[in-house]
Amino acid sequence: MLGKNFLKAGVIFLLLFSLWNSYSKLADSRVFINESVLKAEIASTPRQRERGLSGRESIASDEAMIFKFEEEDFHSMWMKDMNFPIDIIWISKDKVIVDFEKNVPPESYPEIFTSESPAKYVLEVKAGFIKENELKKGDGIEFDL
Repeated sequence: MLGKNFLKAGVIFLLLFSLWNSYSKLADSRVFINESVLKAEIASTPRQRERGLSGRESIASDEAMIFKFEEEDFHSMWMKDMNFPIDIIWISKDKVIVDFEKNVPPESYPEIFTSESPAKYVLEVKAGFIKENELKKGDGIEFDL
């Protein structure tokens, strides 16, 4: 009898762990900017957007995080608990760059960065990406979310 209870408890634990693990993982997408292709994690829930890249040690030059918001608006970003500098790119609902900040350092926290124009998406990439890829306002970006 005791063995069956442990087995039931183990099965319940595994089911709950798998459910939690599936909700905590971020979906991935490919982002195409000029000649670059990035593997981007998608932060689409309030919890995922608040956490962002915080607590990570680094980000590779071909990686990114894209923040998807419900509405196009003046979305603000910060560097809370960040360990490395990033470039921040604000993107319109039409997938056009409307603003960006280059080489934002972790030490800038609690400063808040907000786009000059409404955006539906925000893309965070390794610092230097904007310069290396000669990005400018008005450039188009392709991705599927």
